[in-house]
Amino acid sequence: MSCQTYITNKLNYCSAYELNIQDKSLLAKNTLEEFILQKVVSGKFRKWKVNKNHKQEIFQAISHNINNEQPIKFTFWFGGYKLYSLFPFPEVDWADFFAISYYCQYISPILLVYPPGVDFTFMLDSKILTKINNISLDEINMYQNSFKKLLKEFAIFFPKNLKLNVQKSSDLYSDSEFEEKFQESFEKEV
Repeated sequence: MSCQTYITNKLNYCSAYELNIQDKSLLAKNTLEEFILQKVVSGKFRKWKVNKNHKQEIFQAISHNINNEQPIKFTFWFGGYKLYSLFPFPEVDWADFFAISYYCQYISPILLVYPPGVDFTFMLDSKILTKINNISLDEINMYQNSFKKLLKEFAIFFPKNLKLNVQKSSDLYSDSEFEEKFQESFEKEV
């Protein structure tokens, strides 16, 4: 298989899924919420087991979205930058391409069984990085813009019930809120 064929296959099939015998059995014996929960906490895509409390919180979030006929919402927090000494800093690279493909595979069973689908947000850390890693907000913005472009390329291949986006954590709260919480956390650790 050529590199081009491999990449094209990743794009074409990243969110494709067919129910297997175990899936059909799981769906027949459980509610839609329970089926989706099993896919979310699946060991295939996790390094660690999800504890009971988190599992219950995830189940409640799934139930809330299903009861309101809304897409199920996922947020993946990550650094959202590239090491300055590596090309193509500060823009996306193959790691981002494969991460998007990986998370599409992770949520693909949900897309198949739940018509409202999934809203998946990649959340960039844009507060801590500027404070402790000397990554400028301009560089984070450049990374975010290149990530958006990559998502746009992937979106051509997505089913209609999948929405992926990227957002900066700094969009969630004010600078003063962040500074206050950061200082509290810092003082607790020192």
